[in-house]
Amino acid sequence: MNNASRKTLLAALLAVGVVGCASQPPQEAAAPAAAPTAAAPVAQDDAAERARAAAAVENQRMLSEARGLLDQARGYSGLNSDQTARLREAEAAMAAGDGRRAYDILNGLLSELRAAQMTYSVVRGDSLWRIAGKGEVYGNPYQWPLILKANTDKIRDADLIRPGQELAVDKSPLGADVDAAVKHAKTRGSWSVGAVEESDKAYLGGN
Repeated sequence: MNNASRKTLLAALLAVGVVGCASQPPQEAAAPAAAPTAAAPVAQDDAAERARAAAAVENQRMLSEARGLLDQARGYSGLNSDQTARLREAEAAMAAGDGRRAYDILNGLLSELRAAQMTYSVVRGDSLWRIAGKGEVYGNPYQWPLILKANTDKIRDADLIRPGQELAVDKSPLGADVDAAVKHAKTRGSWSVGAVEESDKAYLGGN
């Protein structure tokens, strides 16, 4: 093979080598897939446990507050059937350990009961008849026995009250109590200062 042939062959071989290198670049090694880690599930478990612990602490706090509200609610007399049912429902929630539900029921019940109560300060010239007839009280003087009934610890003789006395007034009396009070007021008889009427004793004894 002469020199010209050798040069031609060498040029051809070089061309093939260059094209091969250009068309098939070296492959880089793929990065290994990240191995699964147990850190994320563990962190989630810890967060859930902390949330459960916080919820348990909050529930105990609500149960403690509900016990105080329950004592207050039990101090009210003359609860109607709906109010009594809600009181029992709150007691059941507390027995079941549901502090939030017990608190919500009792808080709503007490707000209602407090709104239905008022205190009247006796002024000179007042009588139970006159107080009951005032618009901010009952607007009906015949309901005065309701005030007597609510203040037996302060009033001995219904015909004798004194300025400065703070009398409790139930703004939401039961219908049956209103009927009994009006009936007594209309049949009681005349007022007599200094003596406790037997009819008043009978009225209070029967209510």
